[in-house]
Amino acid sequence: MSTADPDVVQELADSLRAAGASLIDAPVLGSPAVVRSGGAAILVGGAPADMEEGRQVLEMLGELRLVGPLGSGARLKLIGNSMLATLILEAAELQVAGKAAGLDPSQLFWALSRLAPGLTGRQAGYLERLHEPTLVAGRDLEKDLKLALELFSETRSQTPLTAKVQSLIGTIGPSVAELDITAVISRYDGTVALPPATD
Repeated sequence: MSTADPDVVQELADSLRAAGASLIDAPVLGSPAVVRSGGAAILVGGAPADMEEGRQVLEMLGELRLVGPLGSGARLKLIGNSMLATLILEAAELQVAGKAAGLDPSQLFWALSRLAPGLTGRQAGYLERLHEPTLVAGRDLEKDLKLALELFSETRSQTPLTAKVQSLIGTIGPSVAELDITAVISRYDGTVALPPATD
């Protein structure tokens, strides 16, 4: 259920098959609070019959969605986290730029979260610079983007924006890498000394 390289999923499946067991990959979309409340989206890759074997347990966490054969859950999770990273970084950039343009930070965040409802649970990070508790650590998101870019490279996909986002998130440095990904706002507001962004 972790965000993993799809090749690792296949390696695990091969090992389990040799032992007479089967595997599904089932990463989740949703914050820890959403998972705890049973509201996550569970991205299942694998055989329908294998998903049914795990349904009773997995449905306690949220809605199951069979997204394709084994490895599809892992691939879709990497896509989802790539989108999340882009959204988080863009929101941080616009939050700081909008404030510099004279806008009220709370009104800025209201507008941004109307356009991207997934931001709502991260208000404290953008408005109060409270980046704990960590929902998704910056280092973890950078790792996920690396895996995603490797996948995209294998398929010869054009993903320059995702590559740029990974590069920018990589510059937040070790001092904030363990904090929630909203800490990327430090790149823009000067709260942490960082190297300048490059084109």
